[in-house]
Amino acid sequence: MIAIDEILTKKPSSPSTHSLKRFIAKAVENAWLNFVVRKSTHSTNIRQARKIMCLLNKEEFRASMPQFYNYIRKVDPLVFEELLLYCFAVRGFKIKRNNRYTGDGGVDGMVALGENTNVYNGGKWWLIQAKRYQSHINPEHINDFKRVMSQMNCAGGLFIHTGKTGGKSYLHLGQYKHKLQLISGEKLHQLICYALVK
Repeated sequence: MIAIDEILTKKPSSPSTHSLKRFIAKAVENAWLNFVVRKSTHSTNIRQARKIMCLLNKEEFRASMPQFYNYIRKVDPLVFEELLLYCFAVRGFKIKRNNRYTGDGGVDGMVALGENTNVYNGGKWWLIQAKRYQSHINPEHINDFKRVMSQMNCAGGLFIHTGKTGGKSYLHLGQYKHKLQLISGEKLHQLICYALVK
């Protein structure tokens, strides 16, 4: 089972390798923007997510988690989804977007995690659910995500949120505690603010 800590702390073998991954991620984004979605809402949100990522990877946000959270909680929810997907893409992980924002079944995107992104947990994807909370998360949202995971042939789930995780939420993980990973607080800060190596 892959640990999210390994992903967050994983560094590229060299700046040139990281630059190549960023170039490939951007090329894929450009293909998506220019040939698939063009001037749709997807296109606008992806472009906005790029700008926000560059902003949040500046030292002022890396050095201050309160400033980071004050900003990220005001970001449009759909842009937040695109931002998270882009964070994985620039690290070199294969991502899959939904074709539309509505009717996604509770899944905001997918990511293939592992050393070789063409061989990942038997060809299964990790599901992503993104939630922008101002305070504590709703444990029922975790139950809803668990139901989605049980219905899909996935490797696991990443419940990524901007709120606070209470004890009840951890209890709701139950037997999914190794398959469903919560990303918030310092981990979310690291995922976004350290996506780009300088």
